[in-house]
Amino acid sequence: MADFYTSAFLRRLNNRKGKPWVAVLKYSEPNPAYVEDTRTDMQRRKAFGKRPNTAYVEDMRSPEQRKPYIQRQITKTLDPATVKTKSQATTAMETWREQMETEHATPDASQAVAEYVGRYITTLEKLYDPTNTGTRQHKGISPTTATDYRNTMRYFGRGKAIGGTPLRALTVKVIEAWELSLLESGLNGTTVAKAHRLLWSACEYAVNHDDLAKNPARGVKTPSRTNGKRPNALDANGRARAMQALDAARPTPLTIAARLALYCGLRRGECCALTWGNVDLEGIQWEGEDERGPKIRVVQSIGEAKSGTYVKPPKSAAGNRVLALKGGIVDALRERRAAMWDEWSTAMKEADILPTEDAFSTLYVCGRIDGSYCNPTVLTHEWTSFARQWGLVGTEGRYVTFHGLRDSYGTAAHSRGEVIGTIANNMGHSDPAMTLRRYATGRDSAAQAATNETVANDLDAARTGNVLPFSPKTGTDN
Repeated sequence: MADFYTSAFLRRLNNRKGKPWVAVLKYSEPNPAYVEDTRTDMQRRKAFGKRPNTAYVEDMRSPEQRKPYIQRQITKTLDPATVKTKSQATTAMETWREQMETEHATPDASQAVAEYVGRYITTLEKLYDPTNTGTRQHKGISPTTATDYRNTMRYFGRGKAIGGTPLRALTVKVIEAWELSLLESGLNGTTVAKAHRLLWSACEYAVNHDDLAKNPARGVKTPSRTNGKRPNALDANGRARAMQALDAARPTPLTIAARLALYCGLRRGECCALTWGNVDLEGIQWEGEDERGPKIRVVQSIGEAKSGTYVKPPKSAAGNRVLALKGGIVDALRERRAAMWDEWSTAMKEADILPTEDAFSTLYVCGRIDGSYCNPTVLTHEWTSFARQWGLVGTEGRYVTFHGLRDSYGTAAHSRGEVIGTIANNMGHSDPAMTLRRYATGRDSAAQAATNETVANDLDAARTGNVLPFSPKTGTDN
């Protein structure tokens, strides 16, 4: 049974003839007036015990803007001639509810494409099971993915739009004309391919639920995802400048998160979700792991949805990983831990609570001593200001975003000749080919110069006759 209708109840109209029973079904829908609360967790808190919080910021949203969802209801007056007792009314209400749930779960193909795909996304979101960590066995999608899908739906209304086209009216030619118009409007192949895959999966769902006889998107070739865009990463000089800026700035959650992205290639949400229980600075051997040196364990991330942020499993099975800590990140984490322990343990003692390692291990590395994590959006805004302040410009001539720090890790590792499979494992990519496509195209002037120097040395040696003997791997001369 679907669960679109969140509750059902009866009421009786005693002031009407026959005192008929009325069945009521309640459901929720997104609130178009909703405005996300962009305050940090620290800014929402008015006080710490009896002490006022100087960082508190008042919520300026109206009551209507604070609710991400609106409660709605539908009613049905039951025939008093056939439904007289409460037991009969309950049976009639349940029958009506089943009928309404069935109609909602299997909408007719005469619906517009945008409406049908929207319902499809909502269905998948309800099926999401966060306990299936890192697997693709379930059919649900996380709230973060659902939000991304809904953003992708805006392309259904562009070019030769199909958003208002009835689902059953879709044909191969209609879809091809729509996708071609998107490409001609300037959208890159990756974006159009993303919209194509969403439409394809929704049509496949319609076929599996007998709303369509066949999937019209099956006959359409997926647009090429190669778009010539390169990551706006930091080159060798940029990385040096970034490290100088981080060393000069006072230690904050932002500087720790930036180092985690640069040294370990962590995603923004992974930086925010890292707890001290998953940081080993003493080189203890974890169960099932051979690494004995300092390391971190990536097991969760912070997701973002219309209703707010939440803790979720990694993006894929490859996202669960253990990364060795090397270089300056170790000292930075030690300093961060010592400072955070002192502040937290003092607050605990003032509250007459014994501070323990087990309790401290639940705190977030880039979070606060009250146990809250850093909001990824806030982290992005803070880094944007930091990058502009220090003039951190990437290889594409733009200020480097926080994700650009992760890209800097990937391009640096690739330019130094590291095995692409190892880079993919460290970055949590499930497909090494994607890692190669993205970071093999990155610019690094120093690496490019080093490559040219290698080739030039070989050619210059050939001019003077100083040629190294060639030893074929096959053992035969050609």
